[in-house]
Amino acid sequence: MGHFGARPIRLAWYGLALPALAASYLGQGALLLRDPAAAARPFYSTVPSWGLYPMVVLATLATIVASQALICAVFALTRQAAQLGLSPRVAVKHTSSSAVGQIYLPGLNVALMVGTIAVVLLFRSSDRLAAAFGIAVSTTMAITTLLFAAFAHVHWKWPVWRVGMVAGVFMAIDVAFVVANAMKFADGGWLPLAIGSLTFLISSSWLVGLRALRKSRRDSGLTLDMFIKALSSSPPHRVKGTGVFLMAAGNSVPTTLLHHLKHNQVLHEEVVLLTLLTEEIPRVSQSDRCAVECLEFGFVRIVARYGYLEAPNVPQLLELASKQVQRPLYDAMTTSFYLGRESLVAASRGNWFRQVLFHLFVLLYKNELDVTAHLGLPPNRVVELGARLDLV
Repeated sequence: MGHFGARPIRLAWYGLALPALAASYLGQGALLLRDPAAAARPFYSTVPSWGLYPMVVLATLATIVASQALICAVFALTRQAAQLGLSPRVAVKHTSSSAVGQIYLPGLNVALMVGTIAVVLLFRSSDRLAAAFGIAVSTTMAITTLLFAAFAHVHWKWPVWRVGMVAGVFMAIDVAFVVANAMKFADGGWLPLAIGSLTFLISSSWLVGLRALRKSRRDSGLTLDMFIKALSSSPPHRVKGTGVFLMAAGNSVPTTLLHHLKHNQVLHEEVVLLTLLTEEIPRVSQSDRCAVECLEFGFVRIVARYGYLEAPNVPQLLELASKQVQRPLYDAMTTSFYLGRESLVAASRGNWFRQVLFHLFVLLYKNELDVTAHLGLPPNRVVELGARLDLV
């Protein structure tokens, strides 16, 4: 949906996919009514003997197309989850200069390859894989119905009785499929549930850990107004150039700025406090990209917004902000980017499940994509300042 939009998908579904599926399934049903012995392979038995090998070739090509669609979907969803703060950052390679959605994730591609080979070696039989596929599809249908109900009630403002009438019909069918396929749990149906549970655990640990990390960062800072007022009464030494510091949403001074001032005892003539926000829309228009506020004592606050399909590029963003304030905020030779390099420590007290989530988050945090590459920063202009943060 995010790549093509609703209209092309509707045309492809009603114009080709649905008629072809209906003809195939009705043909198989008619064949089984005439010859029940064809139940061993009803799909290939619907074609004459001379068409068997062409049908095998066609099915192989369809499998390749389906696998490619699955891979592209996994790439896109993983990147969008990272943009929304539900997954660690991963290395993304854009394979097209005209289509932003055409991306390649090398690490995830290797993981998919290893997982596919492992599943084939583990199951060894297409019948057991069919059991796994049945539970995956039926549970997906049930989850989709639940999401539709929530969307209709929250976004379309449907009353509860209307949501119950519409979604209840589909849910009754979906639950019947789920119960029927649950009988095949031991034959391979456990696989999609295990993969889904692992994915949910990773996303939950990242979301919970990221919230705790942001809370720790906020608690260690001062409000921006108080900070500027303190600097005005006792100004530090100013050096030429621009210093850029990443700042969380809100009004708390970043810890990297406090550490820089504490240890180096200097400030740049121009100090940019940059906040990057990811909106729950695919793209943000260029006119709404950033809001710039010039503060006292040479401080500039920039709040930039990106869609979950967009990758932030800080140098380009600073050039855009420079046009709004009508003075340069970025120069490749005089601008320095200050980043925090936190050493995270998971809490050793409290709920045991929360401790597990924190320990998993620390592991994921250590192995996520470096923020320098993620934000498009020039590596030779980046300064990292370390800090220890406790996750509670």
